Amino acid sequence: MKELPTQLHNTMIDGLTMLLALRLTGSPAADTVAATAKAWSRVLAHGREWDEERDLKRFQTAFMVLAAETNRWPSPRDFLDVLPPPPAPPMIEYRYNPTAVEKAKGKSALKQISDGIKAVLNGKIIEPGKPETFAEQILRNRAKVEELAKREREKGN
Repeated sequence: MKELPTQLHNTMIDGLTMLLALRLTGSPAADTVAATAKAWSRVLAHGREWDEERDLKRFQTAFMVLAAETNRWPSPRDFLDVLPPPPAPPMIEYRYNPTAVEKAKGKSALKQISDGIKAVLNGKIIEPGKPETFAEQILRNRAKVEELAKREREKGN
């Protein structure tokens, strides 16, 4: 049977000991305390992945909440109900810093769009450009196509 990681198991034992010291209604008999602790460990470990570093403070907090807010012996389900949620994973920060060339291209594209909108608003009909054929798109993006083909060949080997 799967059991809790060592530090979490020790924290659970400390928490159960604290709850026993409070003499709560329904506390286990002295001769069943070891079996109670083993049962708690197995129940809490069943179907869950615990991380000692992440979950140690969460375990401590849950036992303190149980000790402060209950007047009867809790079940593992009661413990899980008061267990704080895990902390959010760290966020990866991404900052886009366009080069001067990229900024100039962006400004040029916005100017074209703005000029096109102004022309339409002034009643000018704008003829769409001739659409590119597939072959023209490939020629224009030849380097990218060659790189993709190379990767596909390497995957196959």
